Amino acid sequence: MHVMHPVCCGSDGPPTQLTACLRRGGDDGTIHTAWRDGGPTSDQRLALRAGLDEHGCPIVVRESPGVDWQPLSPVLVERLEVVVAQAPAVRQRPGKKTDTADAAGLAELLAHGLVDPSFLPPPEGHALRDLTRTRVALGQPRTPGHNRLSKR
Repeated sequence: MHVMHPVCCGSDGPPTQLTACLRRGGDDGTIHTAWRDGGPTSDQRLALRAGLDEHGCPIVVRESPGVDWQPLSPVLVERLEVVVAQAPAVRQRPGKKTDTADAAGLAELLAHGLVDPSFLPPPEGHALRDLTRTRVALGQPRTPGHNRLSKR
């Protein structure tokens, strides 16, 4: 199968303990993989980015289980292309589900161009989306009380 990204990274795991798999194809057809763990702090995410830069990795894929990818994005998106994959499209792998195996599987799918990227709004869009979601969340508890008062 044709390799579109000879050097790429797949990442999986909760935002508090990220597992990243760096996949590099050799000139002789061999595939080298290396795993790195990252934590929730900016320093740990910057160390992860530095490790990917060191190996010349231009692209990272992350499964989108909701908003868990957001802490990863601002640190990496400055220098790397971040692809957020739809969870149902990449979860169809057999075997035991571990963060290490999922990160390696995501890197493999990305290397062959089998990941359909999700839409990522620009940073201004993130702020607007968060503000809108907060406004809705603050207004929802008010509605049942308003309805109870209007019934009396």
